[in-house]
Amino acid sequence: MINIPLIRLLNQQLVSPIFGSPLEVVDWMGAVQAQDPRAARWAIGLRMKLPALSTVEQALDEGLIVRTHVMRPTWHIVAAQDLRWMLMLCRESNERIFRSYFKSMSEELSQEQCGRAFDVLGDALSGGRSLTVAELEPYFAERNLPHAARQLHAYVLMAENSGLVCSGRLRGTQNTYALIDERIAPQPELSREEALARLACKYFRSHAPAMLEDFVWWSGLSVTEARRAVALIADELTVERFKGAVYYLHDACRIRGRMAGTVALLPPFDEYLLGYKDRTAVLPVSFQTHAFTNYGIFFPVIMHRGQLVGNWKRTSVRPASSSFPPPTVSFFRTDLQPSEDALAKAVASHGAYLCR
Repeated sequence: MINIPLIRLLNQQLVSPIFGSPLEVVDWMGAVQAQDPRAARWAIGLRMKLPALSTVEQALDEGLIVRTHVMRPTWHIVAAQDLRWMLMLCRESNERIFRSYFKSMSEELSQEQCGRAFDVLGDALSGGRSLTVAELEPYFAERNLPHAARQLHAYVLMAENSGLVCSGRLRGTQNTYALIDERIAPQPELSREEALARLACKYFRSHAPAMLEDFVWWSGLSVTEARRAVALIADELTVERFKGAVYYLHDACRIRGRMAGTVALLPPFDEYLLGYKDRTAVLPVSFQTHAFTNYGIFFPVIMHRGQLVGNWKRTSVRPASSSFPPPTVSFFRTDLQPSEDALAKAVASHGAYLCR
């Protein structure tokens, strides 16, 4: 019988992490959900040997890792060298979703409009500039292109999906955009089969044990392509059956370790929960409303011995002194509450990350 929570903790780097840099973490994970930028930075830091906010922000600022719309499509942080082939793999399905979304807002874009908008973005961002959406608005106004906020949003989404722009240099809490070709060095092109195999490898080595349905949910691929991806790396996978379901483990997975006393403050939208369609191995259905809503909103949660047992909330965004005040915590499971010492260590780890 496989211990699903333990193996996931090990391979998601939430127990005994083996990587020292944000790039190594993101490269291993394949992609880190980044709907909430602040939460995504903690999700990466939490998986490092020495969690440090400044180190994660430096990697983002230097473009070693980038935040952009990639799979499903939603915000993810990915390793810069992986962005182009991931976009190639997801572009067609993403564009269909984007166009359906824009049409529902009566903002359907023509090919001619997209072409003109891409020209504007190329001119505005050339020379290594990183600009916010608000800073891009005058460039569109000057070219007589519609430039309401929702229209700018549409232009940028399509430009991300087309491989023109990605996240630029950091500007406080604001998202900036830069030209991919100026921010990320050229990489060898992959065939579709090579890209499918690489994506499956990254997912199953970092999220195992996982089912095919989990991979479909995480990647946004069709069931047919997800099956194809799994078949391409079949020699690297071990099949385990548990409660009538088929789980895959990658050869690179760690399967032995200890989680006694393990406590962590997981950010909202964390891969430990969001990376799977079926979350019952770590969160029984009766408690799921404490962790996420039916509308796709995920909350910060406390993990203890592989199970999600409570919620936490940071009480301050920026420190008034050299240390942050401790977060507030509450528990929705009374059968699995951590010791005060274990919880204090988790809180201290988060505080140290913020101040490093």
